Amino acid sequence: LQKNRLRCYENYQGRIDRLHTSVLFHKHEMLKANQIYYFKLLQEVHKNKSYKQKEKDQRYPDRRNLQRLPRTRTNYGKQTLQYQSTRLVNEFQNALQFDDSLGTFKKQIKEILIKKEITYHH
Repeated sequence: LQKNRLRCYENYQGRIDRLHTSVLFHKHEMLKANQIYYFKLLQEVHKNKSYKQKEKDQRYPDRRNLQRLPRTRTNYGKQTLQYQSTRLVNEFQNALQFDDSLGTFKKQIKEILIKKEITYHH
């Protein structure tokens, strides 16, 4: 569906297999389908304020103040929302301003996901 929309924007008439759409996603500032997962997840983190570190996680003063990832025994455990959201907060801690309004925060997320081409893969 997204690639069809990009082809319409570009008014592409040639063979479909000859049009590489990765450049077009950047040009039109569109998120790919597998980036929408992180976009929605970071919105939930912002809404629930789960980016704030719990007091029990702060044993020693640290420069980065990373949140402690939940322990998992399998790859299935790494797919849980708690694990994924904590990992994202740690990864984007310096790049995102979690205290901004939701509208500004959405713009930041979209910009980072498009610029760094971060996609979901488990």
